[in-house]
Amino acid sequence: MTMPQPYPPPYPPPRRPRNGVATAVGCVSVGLATALLLVSCSVLLSVGSEGDGPKPSAGPVTRGPTASRTATAVPRPDAAARRMCRYAARSVAYRAAGNAAEAARMRTGAQAAARASGLPAVKALGAGGLTPMWTWCRANVPDVEPPRLPKKPRPTGTATTRPPAADVRPGAFCSPAGATGTHRGRGYVCKGPGQPRWRR
Repeated sequence: MTMPQPYPPPYPPPRRPRNGVATAVGCVSVGLATALLLVSCSVLLSVGSEGDGPKPSAGPVTRGPTASRTATAVPRPDAAARRMCRYAARSVAYRAAGNAAEAARMRTGAQAAARASGLPAVKALGAGGLTPMWTWCRANVPDVEPPRLPKKPRPTGTATTRPPAADVRPGAFCSPAGATGTHRGRGYVCKGPGQPRWRR
């Protein structure tokens, strides 16, 4: 007669109890996994709370030069303002060339063009001089440049001044032919026929 076994099949035989080191390692692993899970949840919650805040309003993207140009709010020059700048550029060129008469005439044309403009800022320049008009033109119409003009030669005193007539002796030989002189208030010329003499 066969005695019944304490653990009949299909039950497995009892295992040996684990030692303390294996148990400690398992507990530490479970603790680290739990801590890692908590840190991940806190990070996700913080990111979600930041995303729920108000988003900045989407505006036009402006670059450096465009933003500065918009900040100044310079009006667009009209035809009269551009005509004023052309006259002012010529006036500047004539003044640099030493032609004061033409510079003044061009300045008068620039003032008349400024008064005909529909822009109040340009219209006010019509009562001023050349400097404020040209300053405005350099800032608002930079494509207008003064033309290059040759400098006007300055008049010299020797071109129009004649030396005083010499006191001569009528009938005497003289040179060069064509020279002039006076004797007792009467004019004489060094001329022929023949040998040049002081003759009337």
